[in-house]
Amino acid sequence: MDRQRVAVVVALALAGLAAPVTASAGFVVGARVGWAFPFGELRNGVDLDSAVRGQIPLQVDLGWRFADRLMLGGYARLSPGVVGDNVEDACDASSLDCDGPFGWAVGGQVDVRLAPGNAGPWIGAFGGFEALTYGDVSEAVDTDSLELSYEGWEVGAQGGIDFAWGPIVIGPWASVSWGRFTEISAEIGGRDTDIPEWDEATHTWVQVGLRGALDF
Repeated sequence: MDRQRVAVVVALALAGLAAPVTASAGFVVGARVGWAFPFGELRNGVDLDSAVRGQIPLQVDLGWRFADRLMLGGYARLSPGVVGDNVEDACDASSLDCDGPFGWAVGGQVDVRLAPGNAGPWIGAFGGFEALTYGDVSEAVDTDSLELSYEGWEVGAQGGIDFAWGPIVIGPWASVSWGRFTEISAEIGGRDTDIPEWDEATHTWVQVGLRGALDF
């Protein structure tokens, strides 16, 4: 009998720990990690995956949840990447030292839970400013280094499934975004150059990964 009582108490405790709480208005902070697959073009006639094979998005989410379903907030993302074959070959052929690409983005987002509470499926949208930077492009001999950045905008759709342990939620997520680089900036001379409209092209990132959040 004592063993049965202990088992019942433990089961109830674990059930209470894992049960999602009813979400209410409050601050939300979260983080994500994953892998981003490149599609489309960096510029007209230049495939994005020839410049960067992929990225590891490291994203922080901040927002405010209204009632139990709608969240409005912002995001900041840093994405170290793997240099593409064409860029790597060009650097080697020209005796240049080229650091791998590094992406970053900031913007706003909204997500909606499809069920009450803080667990279950969710969908959303986001949009903001995006950049892809090659941190150091320099000749093997003593010359000034060149930092090259492509800058533009992005919009996208996202979704996932959250599993809750009290106010803590964690689960898989995926997103697809569309963007267009409209400006090139170079560190040498601090000069920014607009990309001609005819040379602009649309690119896509497909991201998958794991997201965790805390609803205060």
